Amino acid sequence: MANIQKRGEYQYQADIRRKGFPRQTQTFLTKDDAERWVRKHEGQMDEGKFRDLRPVAKLTLGEALDRYMDEVVPTKAIGGQRNERNRVRLLKKHPLARRELSTLSPLTLPSTAMSGPHK
Repeated sequence: MANIQKRGEYQYQADIRRKGFPRQTQTFLTKDDAERWVRKHEGQMDEGKFRDLRPVAKLTLGEALDRYMDEVVPTKAIGGQRNERNRVRLLKKHPLARRELSTLSPLTLPSTAMSGPHK
């Protein structure tokens, strides 16, 4: 069940509580935006497509690459493992590796990736 409350003069807080799903809350500037968000998330829940991204919201690209190195690379062929480890090591040296995944998007990646040499 969803609830939208007016918070102060300029904010609306949408709150979705549904059995079998983690509680979802988000604050918006307009009631229309809050209603749109509720419809989207409840629709995803109804269709079984909902994914709670809160646990990975603060995960950095470097941490994700570490996890990839631990969980995925060992499943590759020996030669592939060596190549993949080298790629991951290079990526982890880039400044992007310190950024949180939630701050990266297809629009920010090209400009950040091309921002000069990395250490």
